[in-house]
Amino acid sequence: MADDERRNPDDPWVAPPLGSEGASSGTYADPFAAPTEQFPTQATPGSIPPPPSASSLQPSDPFAQPYGQPYAAPGMPGAPRSDKNWMGITSLVTSLISLPFIAVIFGHLGLRAVKRGEANNRGIALAGTILGWIGMAVVLVWIGIGMVWFVTGTQSASTFDDDFTWDDSTPEPSQSATADPYSDLAQPGDGVFGLSEATYYFVVYVNGTPAADTCLAPSSTSGYDLDVVDCSESHVGEIYSTAPLSDLIVDGDVTSDETWAAFGAACDAAFDPYLDADGSATTNQWLFAASDDDNASADDTLMCVASDDFSETTGSLSSGSSGEIY
Repeated sequence: MADDERRNPDDPWVAPPLGSEGASSGTYADPFAAPTEQFPTQATPGSIPPPPSASSLQPSDPFAQPYGQPYAAPGMPGAPRSDKNWMGITSLVTSLISLPFIAVIFGHLGLRAVKRGEANNRGIALAGTILGWIGMAVVLVWIGIGMVWFVTGTQSASTFDDDFTWDDSTPEPSQSATADPYSDLAQPGDGVFGLSEATYYFVVYVNGTPAADTCLAPSSTSGYDLDVVDCSESHVGEIYSTAPLSDLIVDGDVTSDETWAAFGAACDAAFDPYLDADGSATTNQWLFAASDDDNASADDTLMCVASDDFSETTGSLSSGSSGEIY
């Protein structure tokens, strides 16, 4: 078999026969030979490809760190520092010990430090700030309540002073031994003296000289409870007897039972004009001490007064209803 017949025409490593396609003038093409094409020695526009763009160098992983920005480890540049964590901690602590103003201040400073990367405890700073504002709201509410209480109390005290203040040149209002000093009773010069005042008062201020067969009317003169008037005028009580207390006080004690018994006996002895034929009282019997202060003393005058209910009347009460000593 001839050599050219033994060659496999499909074998790329076998040179094609002379005269066939792909053969050159009597020589075989060396598949391992270097290319003979010459590259240009000078670059021409468009002959050199452009450098790759920054976007082509980006990783395809969407969660990957951007090119040129490596992950920052704690303590390395770019990581949040904890230099000013104390601000947030101070805010939280002061909010818990009832210092809300300080808590709010340091809370906001701590939050700013977190934004600047100088602290990493935003939660603590935020909690301190919120609790601080809540504490401030509570404090303001209590201040408001205190102001309302103060204003109300001041107004009440002013009203109290107005009700119980008189001219310093006039005597104090009189009271009986059992009187409540804060009762809504007659005050000096207010023109009111009735049954309630007569029941509560023993010591009274009288404008004029008390004497038998004179009468008492509510005073219109400042500093007095009663005025001495003629019985023909409108009045609330008749003076039927008087006596110095110094003649009746027993052992110097004006409040003793013995002294009060002496007062009653003195008035009973002069009460006959107000008794009917059966010996029954025709009106009520009242005892007062005409004084220039609010305490009965030896220089005061006992007044025995006849009156039904201290309502205004004229004339004498020598006839009337049942009698009773107050």
